[in-house]
Parts: sequence; structure tokens; C-alpha cells
Amino acid sequence: KVLPEPVMLRVGMTNPPYIIEHVEEMCRILKHPRVYSFLHIPVQAASDSVLSAMRREYTCREFEQVVDTLLANVPNMTIATDIICGFPGETAADFELTLDLIRKYKFPVVNISQFYPRPGTAAARMRRVPTSEVKRRSRALTTLFESYRTNTNYLNKVMRVLITEIAHDGTSLVGHDKSYQQVLIQADKKTYMGSSVMVRIYECGKYFLRGEILTGAVEQDPIVRSPHFEHYLEALQPRPTVKRPPRPFVSRPAAASGTLNVGSPSSGGGSSSASTSSSASAASLASSNSSSASTGSARLPVHPSSLSRQDSSQDGEIILAQPVVRSLFGRLGISEILIFASIVLLLLAYLMG
Repeated sequence: KVLPEPVMLRVGMTNPPYIIEHVEEMCRILKHPRVYSFLHIPVQAASDSVLSAMRREYTCREFEQVVDTLLANVPNMTIATDIICGFPGETAADFELTLDLIRKYKFPVVNISQFYPRPGTAAARMRRVPTSEVKRRSRALTTLFESYRTNTNYLNKVMRVLITEIAHDGTSLVGHDKSYQQVLIQADKKTYMGSSVMVRIYECGKYFLRGEILTGAVEQDPIVRSPHFEHYLEALQPRPTVKRPPRPFVSRPAAASGTLNVGSPSSGGGSSSASTSSSASAASLASSNSSSASTGSARLPVHPSSLSRQDSSQDGEIILAQPVVRSLFGRLGISEILIFASIVLLLLAYLMG
């Protein structure tokens, strides 16, 4: 009732201590026909000593208990997990336990990462595993993961998939079955996007399946179309690339008061529009600079983005003294600023004595 066809719900990620007390209820949820039989449960390491150093509130046995329960009670359950290679203090024996865990379950999705010390964390202060060893462990785990296949049993299988996106190649459509297996399909996106279709799998890769849509009398109507996806079709159309011109720097006449007139006061004596956009203000600045060129007045660079941050006075003036100083010193290098400061200090010393 709540999730009409062909809408599907995917439960995201959870950690073992959050699910272990509710795993039976979670099994019932994942078996619902409108919920993908998929769950992401990071284990990070199979050694309890490493998990304790990570301050993880579970053991490897508890993780296995959750996985075993899900696999036993949810048909065609897909479980994804994460592994961190080379956490500080991880020994070769600890890492071998992680390899044994992957060999045991052969997870179809394993996100492999190398330990990186985030500043300010307790792990950043621990004695690190040598970088060469961390890379070796990462390669060993990657080799193990790529050595097995988990979806070869899908070959020639007929199943229903929900098509929801376009593949990176720009031509294939991407759908997922109840187990959240990714299926690539060659079909017209305007016709099949957002549709639940029956497909036959003709190719099984490590990370994907390829299927063809069946248009014959397979089950009932092979296409269950949802009107909720119609408004997404417009977003899928290619949009022209807009090249934005660089934001120009403009200049202004240097005045003793450090003010600049933007626009002109209204005929009624009120202030000029203070809500003028920075681009319009920049155009006014550029025109005022060209008119002031004949008078030989000095100019200072002003970035138009600084206009929107200033206060407007009642007579239509915008105070630009601070942005001008910041823009001026922003163009100087450190050595020039130090020389300038030294000259100022020498002058002050001369004047004071």
C-alpha cells in the first residue's frame, strides 16, 4: 500500500551493533517484495584486537552472526562490506584473518581502502604499519576479491528488474533485480526509464549483468510503468555547456573620501538603487572609469564581488575603502609587503627621534 509498483526501497548501511538485536525483524523487511534484498554492513577487519583498536563496538563473531542470519533467512541476499588495510597495530596474522573472512563468505561487494591517518584522531597518533606493507595487503585483498565470481548462476535466468538510470557509457540503461544486482540493458530510455521489465541475462561479468528485455508473453504485462518517473525524463536530456566568461576587475577614480557613486540619485532626491547587481555595478564602474580617464585621476583596482558586501549610504554612495585596500595588498607579494612595513617603521623611528 505504501510502496506502489514498481517503486523499490533500498536499505542503506548499518553496523553490526545496531542490527544484531533486530536482525530477525530486518529479515522480514528485506523479504518484502518492494524492498531490495541488499544490505551494506562494514566489518573493516576480522581481527578482534584491530576492531578494539578502532573502537568498534562489535567482534568479528557478532558480524558473522548477522551475516549468517541474513543469508539463511532472506533468499538471494546480497551483502556488501568494507575493509581497511594496514590499520595501526595490525599484524600479518590479523590481516590473514581478514583474508579468511573474505574467502569464507565471498562477498559480491567489498570496498577496499588503505588506512589514512585523519588529523586529530587517536589513530593518527598510533604507530603506523609501513606504507609498503599496507600497499601489499591492499593488493593481496584485491587479488583475492577479483579471483571469484558470485553471479554466474544468473546466466540465462529470466527476472524482473527496475530501470532507474543511464550507464556511464551513455547508451545502456541500468536496472536492478530484487537482490540489487546491476543489470545493463540496451533499450530506449524514453520508453523504459522508470519501468519494471522482464529480462533474460545473457552475460555475467564480475561487477554487472547484461540482459535483454522480453517482449513476449512472460508472466503478465512485462512492463509496469510508473507515472512518478515521467518528470525525470527531462532531467536526462543533455544540456548545453555554458562557458562563463571570467569575472573582470574594474577600477575607480581615487577620491579623498574613499567613496564611489554607483548609478545616479533618483529625481525625487532619494538614494540610488542599493540592490543593483554586482555585474550592473561593474558596468557603471567601467563607464565612470572611461569618463575619468581624461581628467588624469588615479585608479585603484576593485573586484565587482566586493560591491555586494558593502553598505549603501543615503546619497547613493558605497563605501569601498576596505575592499580597495584588500585588493591593493592582495596584488603584492610577501617580500613587497615586508619592504613596505620596514620603510614605515624607519619613517616612524626617524619622526620620533
